[in-house]
Amino acid sequence: MNSLSSNSTLTYFIVFLLLVILVVVLYIFFAQRKRHKWWSFGPVVTTTHVVGGCAGTRYGCCPDGKTSRINAQGSNC
Repeated sequence: MNSLSSNSTLTYFIVFLLLVILVVVLYIFFAQRKRHKWWSFGPVVTTTHVVGGCAGTRYGCCPDGKTSRINAQGSNC
């Protein structure tokens, strides 16, 4: 009986150890995946979206396309 109990305990320990290793490997994989784009093929292309800008203002842009108007007449352009 003692041999059977010891054998069963060893089996549970091995299963526990394998599950811990699996969890650690999955954690490392997904943590690295969020930090680095190592799984992508080809160059990483980033796009920048301008938030706001003069086109999003009340009176729009001056003719230079960069300065925003302060009134409907564009007296600051």
